[in-house]
Amino acid sequence: MLLKGQEMGRFKLGSTVINLFAPGRVKLAESLEAESVTRLGQPLALALPQPGETVAAAE
Repeated sequence: MLLKGQEMGRFKLGSTVINLFAPGRVKLAESLEAESVTRLGQPLALALPQPGETVAAAE
């Protein structure tokens, strides 16, 4: 079992990662663009609130 944010794998040598998101559920990070470098822990998207969902308080 992994904890939230815990590393579950590592990609080396320019591996490709494909992320799939349901329509209208996330807003991609503005820093993302074609051929950009991403780092471990860098946010790729922000979850968007959905109708009827309550926003959890920050811990």
